[in-house]
Amino acid sequence: MPFFDAEWRIIATQFRNRMEEIARAVYSDRRRIEGWEHVVTGHKQGPSAPPKSGWEPFEIGSSWGGLDVTVWFRAEVTIPEEMEGRKVV
Repeated sequence: MPFFDAEWRIIATQFRNRMEEIARAVYSDRRRIEGWEHVVTGHKQGPSAPPKSGWEPFEIGSSWGGLDVTVWFRAEVTIPEEMEGRKVV
C-alpha cells in the first residue's frame, strides 16, 4: 500500500504503461480460421516432426487432449488481399 506521493506517481506510471501495452495488443480486424485439423500423437510424447497421416477435422470449442497427451493442430490460412502490407499475426 503506497504511503507517499512518489509511490502513487510510480504506480500511476506503471498502470499507464501497462494500459498502453494492452492497447497496442488489441487487433481490430480479426478473421476466424476455419478448417482446423488435429491428430493425437501419443501420451507423454515430446515435440517431434508433425505426422504425415492421421489428421482429422477439429471443431473449434471441442475438447481435446488430456493429461500429458500430445495433440497437433493445423489449418491452412490465406491472407486476404485487403491486408497486404499490414502486420498479420
